[in-house]
Amino acid sequence: MASFEQAKYCPNCKRNVSATKDDRCKICGGKIERRLWSVRFRIMEYDGEKQKRLSGFKTKKEAQQAFVDYTANHKIVKPTKHIIFDDVLSLYLKDCKTNNASSTVYDKEHIFLRFITPYFSKRSIESITKADLVEWQNYIWNLKNKKTNKTYAWEYLSKIRITFQTFLEYCENIYDIPNRFKTIKIPKNKELKKEINFWDIDTFNKFISSVDDILWNTMWATFMYTGARFNEIRALADNDIVDNQITINKSLEGKKSSAPEIKATKNYKIVHKKIPDILASKIIEYKKWKQKNNISNKFLFGGDIPLSENTIRRQLRKDINNANVSSITPHGFRHSYVSLLIHLGINTKVIAELIGDREEQVIETYGHLYPQAKEDAINLLNSVV
Repeated sequence: MASFEQAKYCPNCKRNVSATKDDRCKICGGKIERRLWSVRFRIMEYDGEKQKRLSGFKTKKEAQQAFVDYTANHKIVKPTKHIIFDDVLSLYLKDCKTNNASSTVYDKEHIFLRFITPYFSKRSIESITKADLVEWQNYIWNLKNKKTNKTYAWEYLSKIRITFQTFLEYCENIYDIPNRFKTIKIPKNKELKKEINFWDIDTFNKFISSVDDILWNTMWATFMYTGARFNEIRALADNDIVDNQITINKSLEGKKSSAPEIKATKNYKIVHKKIPDILASKIIEYKKWKQKNNISNKFLFGGDIPLSENTIRRQLRKDINNANVSSITPHGFRHSYVSLLIHLGINTKVIAELIGDREEQVIETYGHLYPQAKEDAINLLNSVV
């Protein structure tokens, strides 16, 4: 008995999801996209009956024909050799390069090289037992970073684990090798939740008043007064800011590359919004300075190519030291922008629209910055009771 299914992809959740009758995501309520068809069925193999999945068909008719062709031509063949981890990993990474962004592939390659391949290299995947996987998980959870001599952060360890689990799912789909990792629980997160690092407006004013260079003064003001993500600001062109209007419709990708790729923004959101007059004035003067110095308008900060990630981070540390203010990362400006809006009483829905994020994410990330709202709720409750 074959089961045919059309993938329902949610651009907000960035994965296949269950959908309502009116094609809405059951998780976030966003509009889903109908994508390729797949077919699942059971078929007899040398070592017993197995579940098989064929995917990537544009229509249901194509999936039906693929099912008929596969079952008609299928033969039970005794395996002649084991499937070696290194061989499958090579194929898997090639497949990732076709379907994933370059930065994603970079992360996967690094994680395998550092944490996974040394442990499972030259082993057949069929021979990797549940006990082996538990032992490996315990190993990485106790592994110490050579630079800090401390264990890795729980979030990063979770990323390593998900990277390996995705690979084992690939092995299950392609070679019908059971993914034993599915039943292994992830260790509990015992770390204290880190506080969000941000500046109030007085700290920022002290900082920006000490930055004389027009390039860096304008860049830090753009970070602070737009709340855009690091690589969204790096991707800005001169014509993305006109008068007091900014358009954020692209980002950069590439791990510290001198020639990063331009891609869509996170969540595929396009933001058009006003900017404060103080930033608009700075941008006007900065563009005049660029024109006077014959600097290309392809990228607002950089010219023909965007400023590199390392250059920006290095300059920020230097300017922070000169201003003698608390340390902050480029992403900390985004937190500062949101905290300022919260302080001004702006509701979460408007904030989400201004920063190109989901309202649920704003509430989850910044909910603890609403102490007055909590106090108002209790006072209202007292008045009713």
